[in-house]
Amino acid sequence: MTTNSNFSLLANNNNRKKLRFFTAVLVLVFLITLAYAKNSGTENTTTFPSTNNIVQETNSFGEKLYNFLRPLYYIDPSRFESLDHQNPQKHIHDITNDQKLLFFSTTVLSFLAFTISYILLRSIIIPLILNILGNEAKTFFYKEIPKYEQTHHSQVFLSLVHAIIASYGSYQCTIGRYGLDLFQFATLAVLDEPYDKLEMDEKFFYLAITLGYFVADTLFYFCNHFHPLTPGHKTDYEAFKKKIFKHLKSLDFLHHSLSIIAYISLFMSNVGTFILIAFEFNEISTPFLHVRYYGKQWGKTNTLWYKLNQALFVGLFFLSRIVYNFFLICVCFWAICNLQTYASHQLHTQILVFIPCFMYYGVQLMWWYAIMNLIIRLVFKKQKIE
Repeated sequence: MTTNSNFSLLANNNNRKKLRFFTAVLVLVFLITLAYAKNSGTENTTTFPSTNNIVQETNSFGEKLYNFLRPLYYIDPSRFESLDHQNPQKHIHDITNDQKLLFFSTTVLSFLAFTISYILLRSIIIPLILNILGNEAKTFFYKEIPKYEQTHHSQVFLSLVHAIIASYGSYQCTIGRYGLDLFQFATLAVLDEPYDKLEMDEKFFYLAITLGYFVADTLFYFCNHFHPLTPGHKTDYEAFKKKIFKHLKSLDFLHHSLSIIAYISLFMSNVGTFILIAFEFNEISTPFLHVRYYGKQWGKTNTLWYKLNQALFVGLFFLSRIVYNFFLICVCFWAICNLQTYASHQLHTQILVFIPCFMYYGVQLMWWYAIMNLIIRLVFKKQKIE
């Protein structure tokens, strides 16, 4: 997800203190929820013998919603018995050479596809579109939009394309296939149970596309300051160096670095890749962020569609990156607390799944804190926020 200078709010010391307090409250709520989730796993009832059989024909929306959400907090004991019967420790699912080839070849192809698309957008496609739109649009683009943002247009468009691919792939591999099932998510996260090679290959395919994109997008941040292909532009190399060092300290670079390390290490260790693909559903909010970006750059901030888009972005960001990620963190905690007797990679499960996921969630909280600061300024201090 591409951010902007608004997130410099986090550089303020008072804001950092507020963030620590905000995070502490969320952690407290999280621990209470975790304790409840763990205790619910030992509930002594057989009303619903298997979560997989919960979905029944219902006539009301309330009953359908109840059946959909019940796996979030209720784990039937019989499901543990099925794990005892399977004994996953006896058949560890090693990554095959074919799967490694699929993953890394797809990563390289994804990197090349996004990089070539970036070059084509900057050098050919955007100038062609401006010529089609006419002199007014062309003049506005080159005179009113800063030079960096002109190049940033290409990066933002590719981020939007990736967001659509990633959120679709994540939905297909997680919620679309299993619903919101705490037990199913946990067993897939640490045991890859139930195992299906075709489903694993699909998961690796979408993860590889994202990994290739992350590597390319990290490169784009530096290329945005470099203008060898842009007509009439010259690169100021001294300013270029300063901007590069500034970017190295940004949240975007932190987000991309953590993601690249997590994707490679978890794939090679064959642990936690299900959680990674689940996190990719976060990208469902990104297209609305980028529509906001284009609206701001082209002076459309007073339009109704721009304001509606902002509201959609904030709502989807909260649901997908705060609420849904909270559920995934609970999955990690619950799996460590309840499935260690089955796990074949106990240390790897704790280090390579829980810690990077918690760090990633921390980055989302920082972004959410910055967004909430903007909203508070808009609502209570009557400041204009674009």
